Amino acid sequence: MFVDAEKGSDWNSGLSPDQPLKTITEAMNKIAEDRTGVVMVSRGVYPGKLFFYDKKEKKELEEWPPKVDNLNEEWWK
Repeated sequence: MFVDAEKGSDWNSGLSPDQPLKTITEAMNKIAEDRTGVVMVSRGVYPGKLFFYDKKEKKELEEWPPKVDNLNEEWWK
């Protein structure tokens, strides 16, 4: 899924850079249907919180955007 806060629309398919979604939430909702996928996020401001679920508990993204040297599990609560 492609996401672009400035040029996107949640009415788009999100399947190409030319048809990006506006919100990360909508991209996650579309991916949740089959539980597989990648979200490609363009630079921009994305308000709200992101929640991810693993087998045991809900996890909130603590720092966004993550620092380049911090692209691992350290930014999970």
